[in-house]
Amino acid sequence: MNFTKEQMEILSKYEQYFHTATKANYTRNPGRVALQEMHQIFKSATGSAIGLNTGCGHCIYNLVKAVAVAYYKDKAEMEALAAKAVKAEDIPAEPKEKVQVKTKTRKSKKAE
Repeated sequence: MNFTKEQMEILSKYEQYFHTATKANYTRNPGRVALQEMHQIFKSATGSAIGLNTGCGHCIYNLVKAVAVAYYKDKAEMEALAAKAVKAEDIPAEPKEKVQVKTKTRKSKKAE
């Protein structure tokens, strides 16, 4: 995984842009602040040297698409891990074998 949980929460605000970038091969401009936030998170998480040019439509698309691909990959991994955790909780523990304990009793003196 590339992103931390906190970074994923921040990036989740931009899912609508990620969706159009990956499914329709275009993106609307999310704004300078959003682009700077995406760029900073992507660069720190992946070490990528992708440039930031907020005045170029093609550059905006390339950044949003790169972030979107990494975001959806991490999201799928997190969902898979969560599903495994739920499955592990639903599996009942195997019952332990019953051990029979033999006890000896003495007859009481009154019974004799």
